[in-house]
Amino acid sequence: MDKQLWDTAGDAEFDRLLESGLPDPPPDEVARAVNPWRRVMEQLAGGLALTGITFQFAGLQYWLPALGTLLCLLAFRALRRENPWLRAGWALSAVRTGAVWVVLILNAFLWRETPAGQTVLTALSGVGLLTQLGQLVCLWQGLDRVRRAAGSPRGTGAGWLVVWYAGLYGLALVQYSGLVIALVLVGLYGLLLANLYRL
Repeated sequence: MDKQLWDTAGDAEFDRLLESGLPDPPPDEVARAVNPWRRVMEQLAGGLALTGITFQFAGLQYWLPALGTLLCLLAFRALRRENPWLRAGWALSAVRTGAVWVVLILNAFLWRETPAGQTVLTALSGVGLLTQLGQLVCLWQGLDRVRRAAGSPRGTGAGWLVVWYAGLYGLALVQYSGLVIALVLVGLYGLLLANLYRL
């Protein structure tokens, strides 16, 4: 058909016919359920919960951090194309996952009792702790950049996770053994993860 036969009235009629053939948009609750950010935030909050609290029974001290680091790695993998901060968080998450898994594997061998084994395990544990803090800084900055791009006036609260972990590391350095501050920290951690999940 010749292009000159098309006019603006024909274009408007064609657009109207296309719109009438489309289904109605889904309800808000259905749209929220299939939001891709929801799955990523569930993985991230779940991974941080599994790596943040350690239970010393039934082998959970091995399984929970291993699964938590994998969940964080999957979440950062999904976010890595959003901005450079989240890409750096993905790289740090990969290093941390590798360090945690290598420590778990080396703990299965008697070599860990040798001086060389102790040195390697200490170095890998240090790498895991530093990359965990770096990963949280990248998450904080990356989510803040996403928030600003979306025009959201509210902060993400991810920066408070950095403060929480820094306080936890400080308590570990002074070898705090009380129960009150520990319970307060666990409660705060739950609130921070809930805030991150609601994001």
